[in-house]
Amino acid sequence: MSANQKSQGAFSLRIVLGLVVVGVVSFAAFIVLSAFADDLRSPEESGEHAESKSAIGFAGLVDLLQKEGRHVRTSRGSLYEAGGHEEFAVMTPPLGATVDWDKVYGSPGPILIVMPKWNVRPDQNHRGWVISQGLGRDEIIENALEQISPEATVKHFRGVRDLALKNEEAVGSFVQTGPIDSLQVIDSDAFTPILSDIEGRTVLGVYAGGDDGEYDDDYSSIYILSDPDLLNTQGLASPLTARAGLEVIRLVVSEDTPIAFDMTLHGIERSRNFLRLMFVPPFLPAVLCLAFAGGLMAVYAVAGNVKQKSGREIALGKAMLVENTALLVSLTGRDKNIGQRYVAMTRTLAATAAGAPSGSTETQQTTMLDAVAQVQKSEASFSRLATDVAIASSRAQLLRAINRLYHWRQEIGREHRRR
Repeated sequence: MSANQKSQGAFSLRIVLGLVVVGVVSFAAFIVLSAFADDLRSPEESGEHAESKSAIGFAGLVDLLQKEGRHVRTSRGSLYEAGGHEEFAVMTPPLGATVDWDKVYGSPGPILIVMPKWNVRPDQNHRGWVISQGLGRDEIIENALEQISPEATVKHFRGVRDLALKNEEAVGSFVQTGPIDSLQVIDSDAFTPILSDIEGRTVLGVYAGGDDGEYDDDYSSIYILSDPDLLNTQGLASPLTARAGLEVIRLVVSEDTPIAFDMTLHGIERSRNFLRLMFVPPFLPAVLCLAFAGGLMAVYAVAGNVKQKSGREIALGKAMLVENTALLVSLTGRDKNIGQRYVAMTRTLAATAAGAPSGSTETQQTTMLDAVAQVQKSEASFSRLATDVAIASSRAQLLRAINRLYHWRQEIGREHRRR
């Protein structure tokens, strides 16, 4: 390579721009994904929740209700959020979980708590399936109601059989189910039965206030379903049980009320954070406007419309100072008055150089300078040049008159120094 050949940069402008674009898009994607991380997390596929298609899951119930024309969703927010939307909340606690009494009793909307029943483990050979390990231990199942009704106990009736559940709200009415394995019921005075077994024990009940019988009507109803097989995928495999499950829903919530299945008991809860607030109404339009404005600024800069000036904004030196001062005077509109001031300054300096006594008036100085010019045989007198400055009608004429006056003073001064 020759010595005169210019060296090339490490990266071309196109590559640099590409890297910047990729970096900006990647950073924006990271921020958005961080804001909605809670919504993107997937729960355990084999759990007892509304997104699980396993035997103990309730995804089948969600699909069935939606096909019935109901508005159903899964909720990762608090029960207060569901109540605020006038929704009916369904909680399906996993085995061993405890339902928080403060959250339930303080919720502004009605709630259905579906008790756990089966002890299962994930099937390693089939994703989303479970392998049953039998019924959960009674004390572990009862743990779900520990804060709501500590005295509640569960009982099981061994065997698989079709059932006729008694509707306590309609005398002589029964709800027929398909095969239910080991029917689970609740024995507690805290719940008033809506559906019960043949012996009157609660299958579907409403909270009645506990041992003291106190119940605050300001809070919405709290319902309990003892056996999840009436609503989960395993139970809905039977058409009779599916029909019974729909009847359970009909008994606790009207057809036009939206239903929200709670996911927070399964470790999937959406937390409120500053990043999320930026990307949801009412702040989303403002964020989009800021992003659009930033994009326009970037495009404008890349397109070369922003001119880079080399050197200082204001150069150093006396000449530049004089030019800037003259420009400032011109911008303020005072250049028309500067001519008379220059005439007065020139009269004073020239008279002093010519030896005029101190305290002399302007008229005396002018007379003396005219006499000096006549003696030195100058082409023009001071009074003539001062008149030219006064009658100048444009900036060009004013500049020419001031230049002639300046050179006249220089000529008079040289002649005076020679003498």
